[in-house]
This record gives sequence, structure tokens and C-alpha cells, in this order.
Amino acid sequence: MGETQVPQKFNFVRHADDPRVDAIFRSLSVALSDYLSAPSLGDPFFPPVPGDDITLLPEHAVILVDCTPNDVRVNLPDVATIIVGKIYNVKKIDPSGNVVIFDPFEDQTIDGELECTMPRQYDNLTLYNDGTQWWIL
Repeated sequence: MGETQVPQKFNFVRHADDPRVDAIFRSLSVALSDYLSAPSLGDPFFPPVPGDDITLLPEHAVILVDCTPNDVRVNLPDVATIIVGKIYNVKKIDPSGNVVIFDPFEDQTIDGELECTMPRQYDNLTLYNDGTQWWIL
């Protein structure tokens, strides 16, 4: 089966002689082209040793955590050092009773809290940086 080619540029045909409609179609064309050319989240990050604490880096996006031997602390970066709008998606993949502990940088918070935990297998937490703190989405 051949590979499907997705166009990187869209050209819309307008059916009205209205500059507002034309502006909307131009905006849609740019937005769709930008969306298709945006990078994907990439491969998930597996910490090299199950049970080791993790310090998240700007290049991480999807993090799969194995807490089988013990609780795992996920250290979040300083919100001032990474781009506003950065999102991390973290999932606990093991069935143990150990927990993932999220630890923001210094006195920064997650939804107003200094720390939060994720106790169950397949729990998932999506964190968003607004430039001053972390939010759970």
C-alpha cells in the first residue's frame, strides 16, 4: 500500500465576494498549514532505571513512569526557564502501590499546591506552564 501524501499548503476557493469571508479563508489556510507542519510530541521518555527520580527537561513531553521498586519523584523545571505554554503528559504505568510525586521548582505550585501525587496504574497527569506556575489540565 502506498504512502498517503498530506498537502502542506491549503488553497480555499471562496464563493462570495466579501473581504471578511476572504480573510477567514486565508486564516484557515495558514492555521491548517501551521498545524500540519508542527512537530509531534515525539517518542515517550522512559526513565533509564525504574524507580529513579526524574528531572524533566524542556525536550520531554510524554513521560511514562515505573514506580515498581519505590515512589518516584518528578522534579519540574523552573517555569521561568522554559517556554510559556509548555505541556508535560505523565503516566504511571506500573500496578504497584508506590506513587508518582510531582515536585515543582522551589516555591512554585501545581494548581496552588506545593506537591501532588499520582497513586494508581494508568493515572495520567497533564501539566501546563503559564509562566508563573503549573496547572493540571
